[in-house]
Amino acid sequence: MKCYINEPNKMKQEVVLKSKWLTIKKVGRKPKTNIYAIESNSSECVLGFIQWDCGWRKYAFTPTIEFKTKYGASCLVEMGLFIIKINKEHNLQERSTR
Repeated sequence: MKCYINEPNKMKQEVVLKSKWLTIKKVGRKPKTNIYAIESNSSECVLGFIQWDCGWRKYAFTPTIEFKTKYGASCLVEMGLFIIKINKEHNLQERSTR
């Protein structure tokens, strides 16, 4: 299986969530938003990224296209709850700067 390992960048990769199956790391920063990588704990492969989607006006998950992945309900719930959390945090921050 071809695996995309997140290349090191200038920003220190900060683990923001670690569960039984997934690790979510903050791997980048844009002017107003963050970029997160979701890694499989079993293979350390990057499964995809959570980043701001301008068209949707919210954070969204984009899977990597390197290989096909399957997700169980618990993985999807963990990703979904994290995305809900960071969308709420972003909205609160935007309101406070207006």
